[in-house]
Amino acid sequence: MKVFVWAVAMLVVPAIYAQELPEGKGKDLVASYCAACHGLESVTSQKANKEGWETIVNYMVSRGLSATNDELKTIVDYLAAAFPQAPVPVKPKAEGKGK
Repeated sequence: MKVFVWAVAMLVVPAIYAQELPEGKGKDLVASYCAACHGLESVTSQKANKEGWETIVNYMVSRGLSATNDELKTIVDYLAAAFPQAPVPVKPKAEGKGK
């Protein structure tokens, strides 16, 4: 009975978490792999560029995430598109100074 409950939970929990994620290729992978160890708020609260997400995903691999190289690439691409690092605002130049 415990095995059945666990199996059902492993099917239902990623589906529930997937509803919180933006659409895109890789959404289901992120929902299933990331939600297996922690809540998706750990993911959705972070913002990074592609290199930053690669670092984060590689860290998760070092902690036990087991996925194919293609899956990892898809996950990184999805996260970089769905949760990008905010651009640094550019301070406008003051008009009339230095002329």
